[in-house]
Amino acid sequence: MQKVSKTEVKIKLLKFLEIAYNTDNELTTVLVRDKEAFTLSVDIHGNASISGKAGKLKFSVKEEIKEYGIDFRYISVMLSGNKNGVIHYRGTFKTIVEVSIIGFIDVEQLILHCSGLICFAARTLKNRYKMIDKTIAESLD
Repeated sequence: MQKVSKTEVKIKLLKFLEIAYNTDNELTTVLVRDKEAFTLSVDIHGNASISGKAGKLKFSVKEEIKEYGIDFRYISVMLSGNKNGVIHYRGTFKTIVEVSIIGFIDVEQLILHCSGLICFAARTLKNRYKMIDKTIAESLD
C-alpha cells in the first residue's frame, strides 16, 4: 500500500486547478475570483468538474491520475476566495485511505510561479518596471 502525504494531495489539487484553467480559463477564472464558494470534484474514472455560482466546467484528469500510480477513488474539495486573492479550501482525497485537507492558496504566488503563457505574461507584467529600468541602464552603457 502506497502512503500519500497531505503535501502530495495539495500539489494534486493545484494540478487539477491548472488543468481546469487550461480547459476553460475564462470560467475557471470567474469561479476562482468569485467571492462565492466553489467545488472541485474528481471521480474514480478521472472525470473532474469545478462548479459554483458562476457555472460548471467538466474536464478530464485521467492521465494525471495514472501518473500518480495510486489506487484512486475520489476527490471532493470546497474552495472559497477572498478579496486578498487567497483561496481557502477544505476537502477529502480518497485513495486506499481517506485524507482530509485544509489550507489556502495564494493566487498571485501561484500564478507567478507556474508555467505557461499566461503565467509568463503575469510575471512580465509584475516585473515590467524593473525590466524597463534594466533596458534603459543597458542602453546608457
